[in-house]
Amino acid sequence: MSPADGSRGTAIQAAGAEYARAGFALCRLLPNSKAAHEPGWNTREHAITDPDVIAVWHGNVGGLLAFSGLVSIDVDDMQSACAWLEARGVNLMQLLCAPDALRIESGVPNRTKLIYKAPDGVDPLSLMTRRILDTDHNVILEFRCAGRNGVSVQDVLPPSIHPGTRLPYRWHGDWRNPPALPDVLLREFPTLDGPKRSRAHEESRGTGNGEAFRDVLARLARLGCKPEVHGAGDARAFCPNHGGKSGTSLHINEKPDGKVLLCCHAGCSQDDVLTALGFGPGPEVHFGLGTGERRNTRDDAGDANGEPWLREVPLAGVATAPSVGVSFAVSPILPRGEVTILGGHGGAGKSICALSMAAAAACGVTWCGFEPEGPLKVAYVSLEDHGDIVRSRLRNILHDLRIAPQLIDGGLRVFDGSDGATALAVEVNDHGVRTLTMTPQWRELVEVCADADIIIVDNASDAYAADENNRAQVRSFMRHLRALARQHNAAVVLLCHIDKMAARGSAQGNSYSGSTAWHNASRSRLALIPNSDGMVLLVHERSSHRKAAEPVALGWSDTGVLLPLTGQQRAAEVGRDAEDVLGVLARAEQLGIRIPTATRGSSTAWHAVADLSGLPAWLSGRQASRRFHAALLWLAEAGPVVHVSLPDGHGHKREFWKLASPAGGSA
Repeated sequence: MSPADGSRGTAIQAAGAEYARAGFALCRLLPNSKAAHEPGWNTREHAITDPDVIAVWHGNVGGLLAFSGLVSIDVDDMQSACAWLEARGVNLMQLLCAPDALRIESGVPNRTKLIYKAPDGVDPLSLMTRRILDTDHNVILEFRCAGRNGVSVQDVLPPSIHPGTRLPYRWHGDWRNPPALPDVLLREFPTLDGPKRSRAHEESRGTGNGEAFRDVLARLARLGCKPEVHGAGDARAFCPNHGGKSGTSLHINEKPDGKVLLCCHAGCSQDDVLTALGFGPGPEVHFGLGTGERRNTRDDAGDANGEPWLREVPLAGVATAPSVGVSFAVSPILPRGEVTILGGHGGAGKSICALSMAAAAACGVTWCGFEPEGPLKVAYVSLEDHGDIVRSRLRNILHDLRIAPQLIDGGLRVFDGSDGATALAVEVNDHGVRTLTMTPQWRELVEVCADADIIIVDNASDAYAADENNRAQVRSFMRHLRALARQHNAAVVLLCHIDKMAARGSAQGNSYSGSTAWHNASRSRLALIPNSDGMVLLVHERSSHRKAAEPVALGWSDTGVLLPLTGQQRAAEVGRDAEDVLGVLARAEQLGIRIPTATRGSSTAWHAVADLSGLPAWLSGRQASRRFHAALLWLAEAGPVVHVSLPDGHGHKREFWKLASPAGGSA
């Protein structure tokens, strides 16, 4: 044993003794394994409660849940478990982030385990362990406590070593003070004295102590298939035939008569698996869905009470039924309980626009003609820009919107998530199966935004570390955002980058990139579209709950803030710029400088005059090029400036701007 292994063993022994002194019933597990060490480990008479006994054990330690008065909610697939529980009115994210939540973390992505004490007045031995399966018959969630015949299931306790990661399990929360099992979870446990569920396979399991069952587990362990005991007479392992490419697809169940039921749900044949296990004549082994546990799993894959998935909606009295209204944090662009996308290509002004909207909503003032419900609580989560940059932008926004800084105190909270890992969701490749997993950063975001009316996430490319073209994963991420919105009755705003070609195609409704699921999963969509005259249009491209708002013209201030412009304001600003541009054109013509009509590239009209001395101050500012070209277009429409075709010296003709009257003449 290496020194590191020795220190780990000492830590496990010390922890085991502490558990026993705290009243836990324990069992001995093999080193670096979830498998129990001895026959009868799951019975009360073999439960270990003596600290001195467990303190000399050199292996992992398991907690016998039912005998310790505990239950666990074992999440094997975070995404699928969230969806399954949400359909039954249970918010898994809220449970995981509760202040008194007690979790066991293994370090394996997409998995966690919640620990509760059994409710007062409920016999833990009456709470039968229940496994929830997805449509591919993979375990996504397990309600764990007792097995039939008065036995208990066990969970590996920290700091035991996980067999896969070879790292210690960890507690999150106070293990000495677990919270009581909520009623919403209690009702999902099948009970001995309650109505029988369609789980004949559980009722007919053995204790897991039979020679054939243990022989199968031993063979699997020798082959490196990592068998894991999930309950009495019930285990999972990687299939020895195909190398575990489909996860723990091999299920091993013991019958009361000691025979073994095996089923590889990746489709391996009986002969192939038996050959891989090295079986000749020996224990009876059955394969296939008919003898495994998957035929009787409607309770797991469908509704908890065996009810139909599709429920008919009664239409009687529909003509007089009250309408179900949708409330808005900011009407009509930010519906509560929904996700709104704000899209635009890089540099379009998404962050400035969103932060301006946040500041206005926090103090209850109108922004771009959109009225908030009143002073709102807004959480702005910056995953791209550092907090100092956001503060600088906010200072300019407050100045240009004429908002006193004290008006946003307590209303607007800014969170800097730009350092280190920023993703709220990541793609996990588990033996070729790609799934989307919500990260600890997501859980932290759920916590800090608990009381917000508006939650702004800047932006999707940092929050979503997966394939943006994968419809299933995109929809899963958007469902999590929508669940967050509905949990707090908040409006969630997600900023999304779009490419410039998509942005220019906005008139055709294509101002998003990646899968159409981004568009379809949102109920309100805004886009920032740069216009040819240097302005930016804020377009309400989609509204599922109310007529979309009219486009709003925005202009850049000298401090880099997008401000709404009315028609008169816009004309006045461009007109003032046009007077300056007219003088610049006159000087250029006197100097023989040609002014090309191009507005893109390195040889634009603005580039032709940028080096002239004595230019107006605004022509050296951040938005100089946009304002200069907008003023030129205004002058062309008004008449003082025309464009002409002139030879460029290379045998071609190019378009140039020219004063309609001689240089220096009256316009």
